[in-house]
Parts: sequence; structure tokens; C-alpha cells
Amino acid sequence: MAGREVLCLVLILLVVSTNSYKCPQNDPSDELSFRGPPAEVVYVRAGQYKMIHCCTTGYTSMVWYKMFEDGYYEYPWYVGDDNVQEQQGNQSLRIIRSRKIKDGGWYKCVARNNSLTIKHEVWLNVIECETKNGRIDITQKPTGPIMAGIGERREITCEGNFGCLSGEEEDRIAEWRYKYKDDRGHWVSSDSRFTVKHYSKNNGTIVGNKLVIETIKTEDYDTVYSCILQTTKVGSRTGFDVTIIPPETIQKLYWLLLLLVPVVVMVTCLILYCLYKQRIDYFVRRKFGKFPDRGVLKNDILLLYNDADQTFVQNYFKPQLTEYKIFDKHCVLLGHREISKLEENIENSFATVLIYTRNFIRDKKLCYIFDIAKAASIRIFIVQIEDIPKNSVPDDLTDTILKKAPSIFTTIKWPWKDPKNSRKVKNFYCKLKKNLPREKTPKQCDSISRSSCRPLLASASSNGNEDDTGSKEPEVHHTRSRPTNIRVVTQTSTGTNNSRDSGISSPLNFNMNTEFPDIQPASVPINHMEIMV
Repeated sequence: MAGREVLCLVLILLVVSTNSYKCPQNDPSDELSFRGPPAEVVYVRAGQYKMIHCCTTGYTSMVWYKMFEDGYYEYPWYVGDDNVQEQQGNQSLRIIRSRKIKDGGWYKCVARNNSLTIKHEVWLNVIECETKNGRIDITQKPTGPIMAGIGERREITCEGNFGCLSGEEEDRIAEWRYKYKDDRGHWVSSDSRFTVKHYSKNNGTIVGNKLVIETIKTEDYDTVYSCILQTTKVGSRTGFDVTIIPPETIQKLYWLLLLLVPVVVMVTCLILYCLYKQRIDYFVRRKFGKFPDRGVLKNDILLLYNDADQTFVQNYFKPQLTEYKIFDKHCVLLGHREISKLEENIENSFATVLIYTRNFIRDKKLCYIFDIAKAASIRIFIVQIEDIPKNSVPDDLTDTILKKAPSIFTTIKWPWKDPKNSRKVKNFYCKLKKNLPREKTPKQCDSISRSSCRPLLASASSNGNEDDTGSKEPEVHHTRSRPTNIRVVTQTSTGTNNSRDSGISSPLNFNMNTEFPDIQPASVPINHMEIMV
């Protein structure tokens, strides 16, 4: 017992002395050389502190390298990892906690002065031996059932890592048991048909047992073989079960897998198509299909919506459809009747789009425009941006088609329950766009942005102040500080001019029927409008 204690003490002193050793200070004036032969192999236990020395004198620079799969790399090797540090003027490497994969392997120190270069390679062997405190890790076992035919020979390995010996007396056991159908089970060592081969390695940290079945019999297919790894410490036990199957079973599994793979692929594709149907359809049509033809129509979309839904239109609808020409109430020029212009543009638009909400179906003016579009057999798309319960529909609404519009016309539903879901939002826009003509080119889009939806007075002011080339549109500034009067001059059938002052203030919004009851915009030509400030 005393001999073992002395040996342990000597090993501890060797480790301490190795890690506490310091290289002498470098003298650059000396001849470049190593201070004694550096070690070629250094051992360290996993998880332990270690110093690797390359003591040199006469150098002006010292660089450490580590070998990886594609060659040596200069220190540092891992960004943000301070587990390895250079010490003593770069003559030593300090490894705080040794790791087998990251820290084990070849190292090279390269010392240089103005005229010479010397280098040395050293192998760091990190021994996987850690104190597991009774935990056992399985290191080798079959990956699944073992295929074997009648009369064949098979070997099955049961192996575990028990960790470093703690110095206490303990037995490390790796054994096999077998259980045939419903019996209680037996140790294989009690059956002469089996052969077992016990072994240990890495100073007793790895213990294993090979079970050899010389001749496979029919009853082996109904037998469960159990690997048992345990120590005499309380609760230290683990293991696994393995079975033997005939070759035809593997063939059946192979054909079953061969049939299941296409099914799984088809189901996966179906799920993805259901989730991204609108985007896939739009992409396919854009690449290979044909979009509807807009022909000579002036507008792509006639947009009808209630003023209460303007936030959705301005923030979500129009910004994603800049490639299309959209006509709505804000495109009606000053002095024109809104309903008349909307009605006029029904047949000049590829489709009429309704922002279908509770506010819309209560708006009698919009219901009137909807009736005209419906009678004209124009394409009608419903954009539903909220849930509309039946009890929210007005009782006096007699238009049953408007009530059931989402189920009659092509309906695109905005994801109002989950508006931040990018997949649902993109599906919404793709479903809308695939029912419209192909997007206009950037050049065509520029012409749209220059020509659509400007107030009448802004247009008049721009036209009156353009230069000869017509390439510049001056800015129009409206002010609220002073009232603005408008004089409308019309020509009667007798050729005389009538004029009237409106007396209204900015902004320039007025009702023709209220301010000028004797002027009919559709029948009386307006010679000019005088603006007096």
C-alpha cells in the first residue's frame, strides 16, 4: 500500500514540476538556439491544465502554429476562445483546460532572428480520462437490428467508458444476457453455444465484452440480447438491447422504405403547396403562363373604398401595386362629379376592386357604383380586410349579391388575424396580382406616376408655368393664410359670358350643385377659371 502512495506522489510532483517550469528569459544578442532539446510528445489528461514549452534564446520573434486538416495555422486558432494563451515571451503555450478534439494534435514553434529560423514540432496527446463519478458512457454498440441468416456467425460488442479510476476498490463489469420470448432471461456465460471475450483498454477506463454466436439458429430471431454495463457503485448501471433479424426482413423494410419515400415527398410537397399556393401560382404564371391582356384600357384597377378604410389603402394596398395604374376617388379632378367620374372609369378599367368592409356595405354611393359595375359585366375582385358578421349587415340592404359578394366574386382575404405573418401577406399580394395584367415596366411605371391623380389647380398651375420643353413641373404651394376666390366663366348658347365668384377659401373643395346651381358640368363648357388671392 505504501508503494502505491509513493508512486502517486512522484507522478503528482512530475506533473506539478512540468506545469510550473518557466523558460529562461530570452537574450536577443545570443546565438539563435533551443535551450535543450524540446519534448516531442506531451501527455495531458482531458480537462487538465498543461504547458507546452519551446525554450529558445537569441530570437527576435516567436510564433506558434497548430496543425489542422489542411495544414498549419498561426495562433490564435479560435476566435473568442482564450483557453490557449501564449506565455513567457511566446516561448510557452498555456492550455487552461485540455480538450481532445480542439487541443490535441501537432504544434510547431518557429523562432527567427535577422538571419536564421529554427522550428520544432511537438505532439500533444490528450488522454480521454475524466472523473465520471459513477456515470458510464456507451462507446460501442450496434446501430440497429443485426441481419443474419441461419448458420451464419455474428459478433456483437458491448463497450463503455467508465472514466478514470478514483483509487477506490471497484469492479467494472460488461456482460451479456439473453431473453427468449417470455422467459426470465439468462447470462450468456451459462450457455455453451455462446462465447464471450472480456477486454479493457486505456488504463481500465474502457471496459467491453464481445458476444460471439458461432451459429445463428431460428430461435435467435425471437431472442433479445441485453448489454449490461455496471460498477459496484450504487446506481452505476446502463446498457442497451439488440435483436437479430433474417435477411428477408431487411428486404421487406427496404421495399417499405422505397414506397414510403415517394409518399413522404408527395405529402411534403402538398403541404408546401397549400402553404405557398398563391406565390407558386403567381411565379409559374409569371415565368411560363400568360397574364390577362389589359388591351387599350386606361386603368388597371378602379378602386372603391369607404373613407374609413383609407389607412389600409394608403399603407398596405397601393404601396405594393405601384406597377399598376389605379383610379380611385382621389383621382377625380376638382370641378368634376365624383360619382360621374367613377362611373365613367368602370368600362375604362381592367377590373373593379372593392375594399369590402362593414363601412363599404353601408355606403350607398359605393353600392350604387357597385350596381353599375355588376350590370356592365366588369371583372370584380373583392378584397376583404375584416370579418363581417351577419348581424352587422344593414337590414335595409336589399342587394343580395352585395351581401354574398365574397362567395360570388373572386375574393382575396387580407390576413387580419395575423397581419405580421409575412407568408400570408405575400400570398395575399400574389393572389391579387395573378388576376391582374402583367406588371408594367419601370418606364411605363414612371409615366403612371407622372400622369395620374393630380388636382386640377395643380395641373393648371403646372401647365401655365412650364418651360418650352415641358420637362419641368414647378411646385404648387397652397396656403391657408388668405381666402381664395374662384371666378368660373361659362359661355351660354347666345354667346355671352356668365361669371360668378365662389367666395370659398382654401383648400379648394366645393360642390358644383351648391355653389353654382345654374351650371351643369356635363353640358356647359367652362371657358376658364380665374383664381383671385
